Amino acid sequence: MSGRRVIWLLLAACAFSCRQPQPLFRRLEIPAARVLAGLAQDGGGGLYFRKPNRSLRFGHRGRGLRLISSLEGPCCLDLYFWSPASGRLRLRARREDRGEFLAREFDLRRGFNAITVDLRLRRGDRLALEAEHDGVFSRPLLYRLLPASERRNIFLISADNLGADHLELYGYRRDTGPAISAFRRQAVLYRWAFANSPWTLPAHMSLFTSLHETEHGVTHRVLNEMDAAAGREEPMVRAFPLRPGLDFLVERLSRSFITCGFSGGINLGALFGFYRGFDLYAEAPDDLDKPRAAARLFARAEEHLLSRRFPAAFYFLHTYQVHLPYRPPPDLLERIDRPPTCREFDFEKDIGGISGIFRRGDARRPDDASALYDAEVMEFDRRFGEFIAFLKRSDLYNRAMIILLSDHGEEFFEHGSWAHGTDLFNSQVRVPLLVKFPGGRFAGRRVDGAISLVDVMPTVLDFYGIDVPPGMSGRSRLGELRGAPPPSASVFSVNLDCRSWLAIPPQAALIQGGYKLIRHLRRQDSAPGFFAASPPVFPARQLFHLADDPNESRDLAGELPQVAAGLDAVLQDFLDGKAGPASGRPQALPPEALEALRALGYIR
Repeated sequence: MSGRRVIWLLLAACAFSCRQPQPLFRRLEIPAARVLAGLAQDGGGGLYFRKPNRSLRFGHRGRGLRLISSLEGPCCLDLYFWSPASGRLRLRARREDRGEFLAREFDLRRGFNAITVDLRLRRGDRLALEAEHDGVFSRPLLYRLLPASERRNIFLISADNLGADHLELYGYRRDTGPAISAFRRQAVLYRWAFANSPWTLPAHMSLFTSLHETEHGVTHRVLNEMDAAAGREEPMVRAFPLRPGLDFLVERLSRSFITCGFSGGINLGALFGFYRGFDLYAEAPDDLDKPRAAARLFARAEEHLLSRRFPAAFYFLHTYQVHLPYRPPPDLLERIDRPPTCREFDFEKDIGGISGIFRRGDARRPDDASALYDAEVMEFDRRFGEFIAFLKRSDLYNRAMIILLSDHGEEFFEHGSWAHGTDLFNSQVRVPLLVKFPGGRFAGRRVDGAISLVDVMPTVLDFYGIDVPPGMSGRSRLGELRGAPPPSASVFSVNLDCRSWLAIPPQAALIQGGYKLIRHLRRQDSAPGFFAASPPVFPARQLFHLADDPNESRDLAGELPQVAAGLDAVLQDFLDGKAGPASGRPQALPPEALEALRALGYIR
């Protein structure tokens, strides 16, 4: 191919994990010194190619790519090719003793193209890919083909905005989650799981870094929030992404698993650093187009699982199905025992946006909004159940680890505010957490001790024998499942530097020994006139006994002053040790992200 840029690289065998020495797959290794303009770079020096709503590990820029295999037997070559124009791509395979034994051509469309080819290989076979146009190759994956029952998958499913207090499993009066209740029989149920922040962006970053918001500092901020909230100016929003020096734990997991992310984007956009460690990170802005957001998410996952038969894979699946605005399918509203007087609920139209978040409105509005929310939960549950049935039909269920969780809950004026991001009461920070382990291990177990999102990824890494980096705030919780004494865990939730709006009163909370202490912090920079109704005024500290009072209606701080003082001292030590904002360089958000944030209710 005269005049065509081609790179030769070797694909060597790779261990599945330290416990599975057989070679299953290998990524193309990229020389560390090769940094090209227009590429993103993660904290470990890995390079990423990014186009709107899709990010992938960078392999090579040019027209051709050539590989030498060290795997044998039935294999699959899997990669993405971004093409600037439509055209053709040719794959040729040569063997020293028989010459060319495979020639295939693929039609290329402009943009991303998925290339998947089954091969029967020997060590030393040479593969060549040649395109008609210069483009970008992802890091190719060469892996052994295994029967579905022998593949290992991890599914981390995040139902954004799904509060534990709206599931029957956690004591709710409506049966909103029959499929989740059925799944519970094969899973470990964590009764008291908490988000570390009350809104999407910092909570998910805590999940993936095992750090609190005081340590990772990832957020977005409206620089002109007073004028923007008043409608005098368009909001000037800056993203504060994960800085390069911090661990994103998918990077650790990706040493043993092929990693794929399918998210609703926006607050989980690659811009904030969520692409790190993923071979493919795909965002779906149309996830906000309800009522079929969850259905589309799981359909994408099923299609990917059928077309890509990875021997060991991690899938992050996230949807805004349960998030504002509530527009549930009409058939599910018929299952609500007290049907709402309206068919949808919109943050701007019905609450007045962020300025109206502390204004109750008419007496029936909380019940109507809660009913619509419950129908959204039912829709997610229905699609989750269909996905579990698909995994069972496809013989992928038994060896899979399946984690179902949420990043925060939703408030319906139980404590004087709407939605989330405003306080640390259980309605906003108590989340469902169920973990099905491979082979039915620990099935049906119930854990009553407190746990938080920062503990999830260390537990996953520990189960698969992958080292957890030092300095994490979370820790593996496998010990108590294996019979060790329950840890005396301290769980922290905060809404401080990473608040969605700085005018929202800051708070910090500690859950320990069955009690929860909330510290309401006063600041002079809270802007008067920012909200249509003033935020509720709470005592400086509140104490609740969770098992007796999960709805936090009885403040015990005056009755149990020693308990409150002891927990307050622990919380103060945590606040004294906080590192402060630690994000990467601020970046402007693109216009489409601003519109999505407006639809979700985060900006006006």
